[in-house]
Amino acid sequence: MYTAATGYLKESLKRAREGNLPFWRQLAEMIILELCYSIGPGFYHKARFWRRDMPFRDKTRYRIGKRYLNSVARINDRKYYKLSQHKLSEKALLRLFNIPTAKFIGFFHSISGQSSDGHPLTNGEQFAELIRRLSIKSAAIKMPEGSCGKGFDIVDFDATGNDQVYSRVLQQRLPINEYMQIKASEFGDQGIVIESVIQQHPSLANLNTTSVNTLRIWVRQSRHGVDVKSGLLKIGGPQSLTDYTAVGGLAVPIDIRTGALGEPLFRPPADNALAADHFDIRTLKEFEIPYWQDTLLLAKQCLRIFPEHNLAGMDIAITKDGPLVVEINVVPDPIHAASVDIPTLDLLAGEP
Repeated sequence: MYTAATGYLKESLKRAREGNLPFWRQLAEMIILELCYSIGPGFYHKARFWRRDMPFRDKTRYRIGKRYLNSVARINDRKYYKLSQHKLSEKALLRLFNIPTAKFIGFFHSISGQSSDGHPLTNGEQFAELIRRLSIKSAAIKMPEGSCGKGFDIVDFDATGNDQVYSRVLQQRLPINEYMQIKASEFGDQGIVIESVIQQHPSLANLNTTSVNTLRIWVRQSRHGVDVKSGLLKIGGPQSLTDYTAVGGLAVPIDIRTGALGEPLFRPPADNALAADHFDIRTLKEFEIPYWQDTLLLAKQCLRIFPEHNLAGMDIAITKDGPLVVEINVVPDPIHAASVDIPTLDLLAGEP
């Protein structure tokens, strides 16, 4: 704790020397926000609250921790959270309404596993047979319940029929049985969701070739209808398979009306030399998001079909044929509010 506090103080001194709020003012704000709003110094710096042009009243309208969870629970009925928190039920509901998603290949589980074409999928031999039967070249591996890219992998299959896979995360080739045992041990008794690999639009792939770079769209439903509240382009970091920006990448705010991109935020911050060297932010200045209006319509449509959900953060990928839903977050990460520079309470508000 002492080390963390020292780090926050050093960061405040650094920001003050750069011409932002004075050191004493930052300390005073952090104390007030911690005592009155449970907003700690870590979020203070992540949200860049040290900026001179940010009114203090706006800072008091952000929510994290229990306050944020309680605010979301007043909008979304907790009894229905699992409809979207479990990837199988989420995908089933989306497909019921013809919402485009990555193709479902199967659910691997030692007891209840089953492929998309109705065959048992409970062991490595059955998985190998599924690969041959459907002529699958690669697949995405996901935890049924998980976030932040945890457990995600892409596997490529051996065309010679040797029943081996190449794991892009492990960066090695393994027998299918051995690989599935590793993932089953990692995931516990959850099982394994197997989907097709999303082939993103070339313009988005060029931003970072190893990850599917998605749009995080916050959508709010009220008696007046469904409103898109904010948008963020997430670009994965160097060699990352996911666009989870907390481990290195870019978060770029989107102007909802026009689709234009704002000032990119490095995650971790810009003094991370590796990230700064990896990205050419000049390519973002004139970047146009493909199918932007279609993306907004899709995000609104998704929220309407989930019972008792009036708020969601949609992760949407763009392919050459249009947008598709990667997943829906009924308790989206509150750091999003800081990334798009819109106070949490404004994002949660249901009135236009």
